[in-house]
Amino acid sequence: MKISISRAERKKLNQMTLAEAIHKRRCHWNHAGPKPGCGVRRADECGWEYETWTNPGSSRNKYLEKAEKVLKEVSYETAMKVLDLIK
Repeated sequence: MKISISRAERKKLNQMTLAEAIHKRRCHWNHAGPKPGCGVRRADECGWEYETWTNPGSSRNKYLEKAEKVLKEVSYETAMKVLDLIK
């Protein structure tokens, strides 16, 4: 069964997926806790894990804005390929 979504829904989904990919590669806050043997946990000042897409806060909105800027310059597919290359 094929599910169709509107162009606007596809655009928003691409923007959210790209925002997640940018966050994963660019956020330097410690989301996973201390590194083994480190014993020190930095304060997590990124609110990404505490927000949702249905209720985005400043962290998710910051990355949505970054994704929107990227998508004005290149296609979603190109942006994702570039992010994959710079892991």
